Amino acid sequence: MVNQVNAIQLRDLSFLTAPVFAPVAGTYQGAQPVTLTAEAGSTIYYTVNGSPGTFTAGVLCFTKGADAIANGDVTYVIETSDNLGSWTPQVTHTPPNTSPTISHTLPSGLPRESARLKATIR
Repeated sequence: MVNQVNAIQLRDLSFLTAPVFAPVAGTYQGAQPVTLTAEAGSTIYYTVNGSPGTFTAGVLCFTKGADAIANGDVTYVIETSDNLGSWTPQVTHTPPNTSPTISHTLPSGLPRESARLKATIR
């Protein structure tokens, strides 16, 4: 099976509009929710540590940042949605969870299921 993250990188996506990040890049005090928005039908892939997530055999997996694990100050949550309006937490790793990855198996047979990684710094 082709890793879907790599497959999307091989397509010509120049016709798509870049996603919008809110808030804009900068330094903020305290926890800061971040929203990524793209045009309908788009898929946004992102990570908090620069390494791509993977999607293989129905399993979505992200590698956590080594500094975040060592500092014990980041909570990771994989959430899913069937409508991009409401999100349901599926897997949560809170400090002192030192696992280097967080993953979730997406159920098969659903017409549409979106997933995202939410990282919150304490």
